[in-house]
Amino acid sequence: QNKRAKPSQDVEVGRGPDPVAAMKQSVAAGEIPKAIAIGQHSLSQDITNLALRLLLADLHQQEGQLDEAEVLWRQALYLDSNCQLALEQLFLLAELRGNLVKAEILRQRLLRLANDPNQTVTA
Repeated sequence: QNKRAKPSQDVEVGRGPDPVAAMKQSVAAGEIPKAIAIGQHSLSQDITNLALRLLLADLHQQEGQLDEAEVLWRQALYLDSNCQLALEQLFLLAELRGNLVKAEILRQRLLRLANDPNQTVTA
């Protein structure tokens, strides 16, 4: 059974509703595969959209697609190295997978970020 949905044409960047809002609307309607499809389509046209990338990662996580979520969280860190949400999620995922060395590195990074008054922490 193919759970992938196609995004609607009116969700293209620059046309129609904001893709994050459209994704949230699909999630509220219980249509997570559709929300993921909208997000993937929108990311192909707006590759630097951090909020879109984080929401898409969260949806993949909810669907049990942890590898896809991990890729998106890593990409979020590439876009914003101070993205606390991405660091936290990667830390939790490393712990879940039993990669304690990676988890400790991420934990230390989160602590440095939290204790550095010169850093701007983002979502």
